[in-house]
Amino acid sequence: MSCRRAFDIDLAAFLAAPRDAAWDAFRAHYPTCPACAAEVAAWTELGDRLGADAHPEPALLLRWAEARDELDPGTRRRLARHLDGCPGCSEELRALARFD
Repeated sequence: MSCRRAFDIDLAAFLAAPRDAAWDAFRAHYPTCPACAAEVAAWTELGDRLGADAHPEPALLLRWAEARDELDPGTRRRLARHLDGCPGCSEELRALARFD
């Protein structure tokens, strides 16, 4: 039987404040448990998708266009995921590329 510890906690609360001491035991457990790691990954992806409507600031899109490698890795990943699913922001980047 698969582990059910991920179903026994409030995963949304865990993902909102994963470093909270209340989650110490689960934080130590889930990376070594395939069932719990899969649940955390699924909830993380869902949270990312729900937050996809939050468009990046124009200054961040400009940094992406001009100096992508200077962005921290987490910001690059989030922005890349957003751009994959947001035609509006992708079009803004194409428009930016037309300017000197």
